[in-house]
Amino acid sequence: MPPCPWPVARSLLRPILGGLACLMAALSLNAAQALAGDGLDLTVSGLIDPPNPRVLSIADLEALGVSKTVTATPWHDGPRSFEGVSLQALLDHVGAHGTVIVATALNDFQTEIPLEDASKWPVIVAYKEDGAPMSIRDKGPFFVVYPFDKDKDLWRETIYNRSIWQLKSLDIQ
Repeated sequence: MPPCPWPVARSLLRPILGGLACLMAALSLNAAQALAGDGLDLTVSGLIDPPNPRVLSIADLEALGVSKTVTATPWHDGPRSFEGVSLQALLDHVGAHGTVIVATALNDFQTEIPLEDASKWPVIVAYKEDGAPMSIRDKGPFFVVYPFDKDKDLWRETIYNRSIWQLKSLDIQ
């Protein structure tokens, strides 16, 4: 900062600039936490028992049991380790009784996942990749992961479209 010719103005500018620097640091920390998925929840609604929507945190999902899969995906170089909740366990927990899940991402992209996929394959709603929480930037906070390496029939466009990332809600219909 160039020297200020007015001593009073100089003495006032230092605390203001210092305060702005602290504010910028706090905002950066909050943005980083949001990108890491902190505080984001998964909403499940629709044909569930009882019929009121459920908002589930990662801790809530972990309490349902942790499922793991190691698989290659069309979007990664080589196999990755994913941790999350079994889609079947999640559907059982909320008492789902429809035929299709309308899954919605943070950017409002939607896809339909047949409920039968949860019993046909060990699909998980992942919240960790290679042991670390999934950030929004890296397909988190939630990512529907099919076990691509366990069944060659999963390597098709229909299934790729069901593997929604940046998941925010599931509506059972």
